[in-house]
Amino acid sequence: MLQGGGACAADGHGGRPARRRRHPLHQGHAGRVRVRLYTVHGEPPRKVEGPEGWPQPKGPPPVLLRDGFSLYPFLFGFLWFLAQRLWIEAGVMLALTVAAMVLLPDPYAAAAVLALHVIAGFEGRDRQRARLARRGMPELAVVAAPDMDLAWFRLAAQRPDLVKAAP
Repeated sequence: MLQGGGACAADGHGGRPARRRRHPLHQGHAGRVRVRLYTVHGEPPRKVEGPEGWPQPKGPPPVLLRDGFSLYPFLFGFLWFLAQRLWIEAGVMLALTVAAMVLLPDPYAAAAVLALHVIAGFEGRDRQRARLARRGMPELAVVAAPDMDLAWFRLAAQRPDLVKAAP
């Protein structure tokens, strides 16, 4: 209707650019899914055969630990280490906190204690992994999943021999 003087090709000076096709490999955003890494710790599977018809003995269930920064050690410091039964780490954290508070002036002491708590947040899960390894539960697998439930399902698909021991 109001397009000018008759039927003809567009002059190309329109108010908007021509539609472009999407790139064949980039089809838009698929959503933001945060994938986390979980390490699986447990006793290696045993090849024990009992008498015929008897069930295989079950070992302790595997433990999944999320990798990355942990909020609870950051907030609670040595109390979290005590709750996790990491006695040496709790003693070191308490000794360093007390030494920073006693030996350093106030602004530096606060910064030092904050730095200790940040380090505890980054190292808390690693200390748990070390304790599990000391107790005979080495790292058996790594699973990538957005949450703990899906990590168990992916572990079952990846290593069914470990999930047989799950509760």
